[in-house]
Amino acid sequence: MLIRTQQEKRRSLSKLAGALSVAVLCVAGAFGQSALAAEYKMKLATATVNDVQTEAIKRFAKRIEERSQGQIKTELYPAAQLGSNARMIEGLQFGTIEFYTGPAAYLVGVDARYQVMDVPGVFTDARHAQRTFSDPEFREYFMKIGESKGLVGLGMYPLLSE
Repeated sequence: MLIRTQQEKRRSLSKLAGALSVAVLCVAGAFGQSALAAEYKMKLATATVNDVQTEAIKRFAKRIEERSQGQIKTELYPAAQLGSNARMIEGLQFGTIEFYTGPAAYLVGVDARYQVMDVPGVFTDARHAQRTFSDPEFREYFMKIGESKGLVGLGMYPLLSE
C-alpha cells in the first residue's frame, strides 16, 4: 500500500503531481509557475529492506525525480530507519514523512476497515486475492479509506505466494 499525506504538503506536492504522471492523485487545472520553480524534498519510508517494498520505493523515487525534472528530491528510508510502522504512519499524518509503503494491517489504528485484508479465509487463494486487488471499484474504495485522517492511498499490490 502506498500512501501520501498531510494536507499542506499534499497540496504543494500535488501541484507537481500532474507532471509526475504516475499512480498519484491527479490534480485538475493549471498550476502557477512559482509552484514549479520551487524544489521539494520527499521522504519515502518502509520497514523492510531488500524486498519488493524497498524496490517499490526505489522505483517510485526515480520516477518522481525524473518526471519532476529534479524539482522533487527524494530521500529513501528503508529498514524502519524512521521508526516502527506505527511511527511512520504517524509521520505521514504529521507531515514529517510524505510516502510510506507497508501492509494494510498496520493502518488499522487509522481506520478499522483496513483489517479486511487480514481476515482469515477472506481469500480462497492467491488468484482470488489478485482479482480482488485488481477490481477497480474495490481499489477506489480501499484507497480512500484514510482520507478523513489525512492519508491518501496511491496503489496496492498483494504479496502473494502459492
